[in-house]
Amino acid sequence: MSWYDKESKQTKYKDVPATAIDLFKECHRSSKNGFSESVKNIIANMEAIIDDPLQDGEEPKNCNEVISQVMPKTNFLQNVGLESAAPKRNGKAIVAAWVQELEAELDAERQDTAKLREKLHGQQHELDSLKKKVDEAEAARMQQLEETERLQKSSDETNALLRRLLALNTSFGEPR
Repeated sequence: MSWYDKESKQTKYKDVPATAIDLFKECHRSSKNGFSESVKNIIANMEAIIDDPLQDGEEPKNCNEVISQVMPKTNFLQNVGLESAAPKRNGKAIVAAWVQELEAELDAERQDTAKLREKLHGQQHELDSLKKKVDEAEAARMQQLEETERLQKSSDETNALLRRLLALNTSFGEPR
């Protein structure tokens, strides 16, 4: 049983278990002064949420949800035993989780590095192949240039020979 006893539950709540809001009121009521203004405002907000009409398909909120909504940073529900506290992780577990996360990141980085190296190797091979083709094309161009120069020289020699022959022919063909 919770922090309140069975007899007070029977007389105060008529054999119905106290809600989280009832417990909140019990814990925050002063026997001399009643509720403080801030507690009155919180209780009014909780009751307004409980009394809000429901939309189609919407389920009514339970008191625990209402308290969590009105006071999101409170530990009240854990303190009165209505919710279990979130398990606390010790320092070793936090460090172990952090190390595991870093190792996973490192493995991912290593895989990325391996993929990039493989890609770089492929690109280097492709670059070498392209350089070889460029060198071959340059060699072929140089051969064509040499052949063109040789043909030009041969053509120039042939033209010079033809000019001399024409000059001789003209000099022999002139009337005397």
